[in-house]
Amino acid sequence: MLDKLKLFEDLTRAADSLSDLGHKKMFGCDALFVGGAIFAMVWKEGLIGVKLPDEEAFQKAMALSGARPWAPGGKAMSHWVLLPETVSGDSKRLKAWVARAHTLVSRGNAKPKKVTKPKKKAAAKKPRE
Repeated sequence: MLDKLKLFEDLTRAADSLSDLGHKKMFGCDALFVGGAIFAMVWKEGLIGVKLPDEEAFQKAMALSGARPWAPGGKAMSHWVLLPETVSGDSKRLKAWVARAHTLVSRGNAKPKKVTKPKKKAAAKKPRE
């Protein structure tokens, strides 16, 4: 387990070039947000977690030796991976995973454009005979 304060410093350094960032406590942990949606955090156990709402990215992260799903209270949270210490300790690899999570969450958080359907024209009434 790594020092949580140092991990958060590493996490914020990895995210410093990303846009629309926010920070607040979530689940008692320091977390980063994009557009109001959480995408990365330092979990209480001293591991960095990232949200990867893309099955391929999620599976790739889970394949890392030492990675595991984030499961507070024993219930696995969808799309969340606790990165292994080997990634957290490697600034280049950490930056890549943080950027990936930021991109995926910001895409999913984008408000869909409202599509308006053309109004149907009222059918002309035929005169009664």
